Amino acid sequence: MSRFAAVPVSIRAVAVVAGLVLVVVPGHVAPLPAVITVGGLAGAVVAPRTVGSLPVTFGFVLAWLTASGWTVSLPVERTATAAAALYVLQVSVALAAAVPLDARVDRAVLVAWTRRLGWPALAAAALIAVDEVLPQQSGSPWIEFGGLVGVLALAAAATYAVRRRGPAAS
Repeated sequence: MSRFAAVPVSIRAVAVVAGLVLVVVPGHVAPLPAVITVGGLAGAVVAPRTVGSLPVTFGFVLAWLTASGWTVSLPVERTATAAAALYVLQVSVALAAAVPLDARVDRAVLVAWTRRLGWPALAAAALIAVDEVLPQQSGSPWIEFGGLVGVLALAAAATYAVRRRGPAAS
């Protein structure tokens, strides 16, 4: 019998997929940001309580700025995909921090986690669909940066709220 349970490993696998999306979504894979992102992802999966998702996020932001600079606006598809992947990464790493590898996870926890992951994906898909039907697609690097800061602020607020709430009563 394996010492690892399937659900905690699956939670970490979802975090890995989201992190790998963050490596490729900027469009240009620069070596230093990619190494920071992948290294941070390895740390986040192996030790989510101590490392968390900050190194992955830092590497992604560096990759995003390297790919776009301040003069080029990346397509809405990439921006929305990046926002959804950041959210999925943050929620998955937070859950992984609370679920040891040998834990049995209640079905209600998995249902709530899956719902949390679904909403940003649906929002990103809707945003991309709206952008595709618009006659002219244009953007601003400053608006994208503001959106990125907004996503990070939401993730920080969610993390703060979860930590402030404390452990659940058994």
